[in-house]
Amino acid sequence: MSEQNIAYYQRVVCVGLRRATKDTASIRSGFIYWQETLSASEFSVPDVANALVDYLGFSVDEKKALMLTLHAACNKVHDQLPPVPQVLLDMIKANSTLSKVVPNNPDNTSTGLSNQSSEKIVVVRPAHLLTTEHFLISLLSFLGKYDAEELSECKRILINEGFEDVDPTLNRIFQRWASTAMTQLELPTDVDESTCKNIAHSMYLLIAEIIGPVIADRLVNKAIDETLTIGAALRFSPRHLL
Repeated sequence: MSEQNIAYYQRVVCVGLRRATKDTASIRSGFIYWQETLSASEFSVPDVANALVDYLGFSVDEKKALMLTLHAACNKVHDQLPPVPQVLLDMIKANSTLSKVVPNNPDNTSTGLSNQSSEKIVVVRPAHLLTTEHFLISLLSFLGKYDAEELSECKRILINEGFEDVDPTLNRIFQRWASTAMTQLELPTDVDESTCKNIAHSMYLLIAEIIGPVIADRLVNKAIDETLTIGAALRFSPRHLL
């Protein structure tokens, strides 16, 4: 897709997302997801809408609003569509800049780096790990704000019992984590997405047992919204955890 067409469909996608939801984190996440994974392909309203709905976990009504708005927007010319907020365009540029520095690239030799001192090769941990860690930290933080005693009970259960369906090695990590302020968490790099989902679900079940599913759902949604603000959520959405 040419740069001119991308600029046009950026406006189409943005107006569709803004009509479907008022959640700025979802709009930001969905827009950058489209830019990074779909913008190179021929634009198809059904394909784009279905991909965004699956990624963002939209409801039936949100999907309907997205589909209708995308169809309507595609019938307009570029200047008839509202411009994309500059903050979204800046985030795309930032992501593009980071992706240009790749390990083992011949241009990243010691000589090349000496002439480009501002560039750094950064080892980035898998997005599903970063998202899961941030989600769990946020969830327990919101639990503590809701009721400090319930947080203490959650920590006690984690320390004494751990999770039922989680590997013993990972359980020991969570037992140690529960004995701290729970503001930092680092999972092993070999933990896959399926295990992250299992961990998140186990944490949800534990909290629901302590405070009930209604409040647990409310805290989970707040933790998801908080996690959607981090960069890793653009590559692995916290919505995929639950």
